[in-house]
Amino acid sequence: MPNGTCDRPIYGIEGQGAVVVSAVGERASHDLGCVIPGMGVTSGGAGLYMNSQPVAGTKPFVTPGSSVGTSNITGALRGRLGTSGVPLPTVVGGPGTGRALAVSYTTDVGAFVGRAAPFVGMAGIVIGSVHTYNCLSQ
Repeated sequence: MPNGTCDRPIYGIEGQGAVVVSAVGERASHDLGCVIPGMGVTSGGAGLYMNSQPVAGTKPFVTPGSSVGTSNITGALRGRLGTSGVPLPTVVGGPGTGRALAVSYTTDVGAFVGRAAPFVGMAGIVIGSVHTYNCLSQ
């Protein structure tokens, strides 16, 4: 170009290439430091949420008003964590479960943990996303 903007050296006496490359490297390092922890929390939350969804056909029979099946997490934990002396309130049902959203009670600690898993998973997704957003905004 006539004004010399295209043929300027980025290294050498006139160039600032080392400064530019150093700044880019520092920014990339910062961004990776933001994304990797956030992705870990978000991915863990997503995995927890997905494994806490009911799987059709996992119940021997489905009565009217119950969910279409039990989740992988509840199925794995039910009966393995003992029982509580008092009924524990849990949220059951919701979109995609085949049951209206309601509060149910259980004394099985494994079922309680399994029923809480989708909410903990969603919290992980939100927390990881907010962390990543806030860190990248700095």
